[in-house]
Amino acid sequence: MIYANVDEQGQQELEQAMKKTNDKKWYRRLKTIALSNQGRSVPEIAAIFDLSQAVVRTYIKRYNEGGLVRLQASHGRGRPLMLEWMKPKRTAGKPKRL
Repeated sequence: MIYANVDEQGQQELEQAMKKTNDKKWYRRLKTIALSNQGRSVPEIAAIFDLSQAVVRTYIKRYNEGGLVRLQASHGRGRPLMLEWMKPKRTAGKPKRL
């Protein structure tokens, strides 16, 4: 079984972050680590939050690798934004026929 390795300082940081956040997804990640630290198993945590066991393991693994910084969601998912000069130009009216 995999469990979160939270030391005393990490426990304090975790509790402060849980009290401070308004983001539901971030709170769920933090609570996942807290429950794992209390000895809850991956299947139990997955059932509580309706997540897959793989996702719970990923959260725990990330936390164990780098703490709260590593646990935060990585950005860059989805389609990248287009810059103004990259957008195709649209012309008004009907296209001309040759």
